[in-house]
Amino acid sequence: MSYTREGEILKCPWHQWEFDIKTGQALYDPKLRVRAYRVEVEGEQVVLYA
Repeated sequence: MSYTREGEILKCPWHQWEFDIKTGQALYDPKLRVRAYRVEVEGEQVVLYA
């Protein structure tokens, strides 16, 4: 499968479910979503703001 939204989709390695990184919306069922958090790269670290 080929995506035109490279870098915007997160795939669960256990379940193979895919989610939009910005909104948390599941690609397999638009009614489902996960919580999205603000994330920034600071130097060599990825920082998650909850």
